[in-house]
Amino acid sequence: MGKFARTWQLMGASWQLLKQDKRLVMFPLISSVALGLVQSTLQTIYQAAVYRYAADGQAPKGFDGQLIADAFRVKQRKSWT
Repeated sequence: MGKFARTWQLMGASWQLLKQDKRLVMFPLISSVALGLVQSTLQTIYQAAVYRYAADGQAPKGFDGQLIADAFRVKQRKSWT
């Protein structure tokens, strides 16, 4: 049995289990919402740090200055010819 066949078999078994016990759906839903909140919070913190770097030229405390400076690095143009 190949990898894809095992994957489909596992997905089918998982689906059957979810159909039997609807309460199991709550864990992935709550986890997804929590993960979304954490990701959004971290993104906002990073955006604020990049904004402060752009305004002042210095990285805020607790941030790697080189990491934030790389957000402003000039990208090389790719030639399509």
